[in-house]
Amino acid sequence: MTETILIVIAVVVGVVIVGVMVGIASLRKLIYICPPNQVLIFSGKTTMVGDRGVGYRLIKGGRGFRVPLLERVDSLDLTNM
Repeated sequence: MTETILIVIAVVVGVVIVGVMVGIASLRKLIYICPPNQVLIFSGKTTMVGDRGVGYRLIKGGRGFRVPLLERVDSLDLTNM
């Protein structure tokens, strides 16, 4: 009886650990970090700027979270030639 309870607890703990690892890996794929010499352009989802809607957001030096299936991320280099 106690062996089956220990096995069930071990399986539950294993599933939770794997779930947390998959969650962290997927979040790392959705967070984009912008270096100071670039601009990240998140396009696709309409956001409100003032009283009008635009289909992009700009991130200059910082980080942004990409909404899966709705946004695309491009980078623009700002260094002088």
